[in-house]
Amino acid sequence: MIGENIIFTRRPRRAPRIDLTALVDGVFNLLIFFAVTMSLGGAQSGLSLKLPQASTAQTLRGHVIVGITDQGAIYVDTETVTLDQVAATVTRHSAGDLNTQIIVRPDKAVPYERVVAVMDEIRLAGYHELALAAVKKPGSTGLTTGER
Repeated sequence: MIGENIIFTRRPRRAPRIDLTALVDGVFNLLIFFAVTMSLGGAQSGLSLKLPQASTAQTLRGHVIVGITDQGAIYVDTETVTLDQVAATVTRHSAGDLNTQIIVRPDKAVPYERVVAVMDEIRLAGYHELALAAVKKPGSTGLTTGER
């Protein structure tokens, strides 16, 4: 008969190997992504403020942020300043460009008089592109209207 003398042998099986190169590459890319996104804080400036809500609020980037905490402390970006130092610090952070938009982010518990005093110091320094920050009300659409 045909095929009676055929003998089949098995090859020895190799243990499965996991190539870690792709895994390490992916983890490294995620690390770079999160490091870059954390360094680009944008308009958040690292201050813990409770902003009022507005239907017309929108996200703004690339501006100088002046924050006022509920205790009345003033921050230009992340630098703590006094009321007398606001104008000079804003000028330094904007590189003297008077067309830079200045976003004032007061906590909603800050007295109106304090907000006006800070905005007045900025205007006296020659900046007229001022905006007040607010968070968007849920379900609202529209654009922020800043003081100009």
